[in-house]
Amino acid sequence: MFPESIQRNIHNFQTVLEKRSVEGHILYALKANKSAVAADVSANAGIGLDASSLAELRHGLAHGAPGSRIGITGPIKDARLLSLAALHGCLVTIDALSELISFKNLLNRLDASAQPRILLRWRPASQDTSRFGMPKAELDECLQLLASSPRLKLEGFSFHLGGYSIEERAQGIVYLAAALERARNAGFSCTKLNIGGGMTVSYLEAGTWREFLTKNAPELFHSGRTFADFYPYHTDFPGHQFLARLLDWPLSHGGTVAEMLRYKRLCLLLEPGRSLLDQAGITLFRVRGMKRSNHGHGIVTVEGSSFSLSEQWFNSEFLPDPLLLKAPGNTQREPVLACVSGSTCLEQDMVSWRKIAWEATPEPGDLLVYANTAGYQMDSNESAFHHNPIPEKIAVFQTPRGVVWVRDNEFSSLDMADGLHPGGQHV
Repeated sequence: MFPESIQRNIHNFQTVLEKRSVEGHILYALKANKSAVAADVSANAGIGLDASSLAELRHGLAHGAPGSRIGITGPIKDARLLSLAALHGCLVTIDALSELISFKNLLNRLDASAQPRILLRWRPASQDTSRFGMPKAELDECLQLLASSPRLKLEGFSFHLGGYSIEERAQGIVYLAAALERARNAGFSCTKLNIGGGMTVSYLEAGTWREFLTKNAPELFHSGRTFADFYPYHTDFPGHQFLARLLDWPLSHGGTVAEMLRYKRLCLLLEPGRSLLDQAGITLFRVRGMKRSNHGHGIVTVEGSSFSLSEQWFNSEFLPDPLLLKAPGNTQREPVLACVSGSTCLEQDMVSWRKIAWEATPEPGDLLVYANTAGYQMDSNESAFHHNPIPEKIAVFQTPRGVVWVRDNEFSSLDMADGLHPGGQHV
């Protein structure tokens, strides 16, 4: 993990908001990576955290984020998560009327000092098959219940759209801005509008991505594997540029999204995960060896499994080519076309189904380096299958004494300024 990359991405998002004089808060989506590095850097940078489980909330609190800067999202949440969130003053996103009723009843068992702050999650008609959020009629029922529930403080509304459309997000902001205005007129003091995440990362050059899409065919993959879709591995507006494009989006009645937010005095909440981790991590696999398939291409077997490259979870493929680092003494330089398999006994355990054109033959002891895997790749599905240990993370960063690495669970942002961690090592 590379904490300085996370710091840079946070700064870039904050700059976009500041340049447009938009009040906004960034909440790093903890689900994107379980590392201590990401939580610690985010908390120390003064941004918030987005937690979707009791364990994530405890993780965020342990790394220094106050409850007032933690948002609680996800489907219907259990009583333990809701009670801890209420006691710490977290901002809880309510996903259904039934959840709001349960939360209200739960308050009777909590100390009177617990004054929960909530958002109501809207489900737009364009995503009516989604299992998340509420249609307008259910939102209205929630407002009626909240009108007689003084301990539940409504602070705004939220949505989290599938896909990566900037225009749909702009339309969603306009819709919820109107909903906020109606709620204000009904007596609620609410200003927050949470638009979730989905701000894209660009992994490939435009030409490389276009070439792949043009040539994509089953014969490019081991066993003729096909995939229904892929992440958009190239985008013209990655990360903070996505946010800038969204805030500058022109509205049909005139002005831009940013101007509307300023005029209506609304606070924009963001939950970036992948985009806050852009270039913040790599995954290393050590090569065990290579065999030839019956179809002539190679199959490189590595120590580890596809559980450490989680795009397979989405029935898709992580497309950026890994780098091959030759071990000392390994001399084979013959090019080879080969896919990459994990070391488990599962036929489907393929780290890369695609047949990759290697400039040199991978040999035992070599390393395969998959770049930019911090966001939703390296640990979303990690497993101790076969009793193998969970892969260990380390943090690598610059200090006044040089480049240092420490184990992830020993990392502190203070180390980056102070120099060598007691348990750290110079690179």
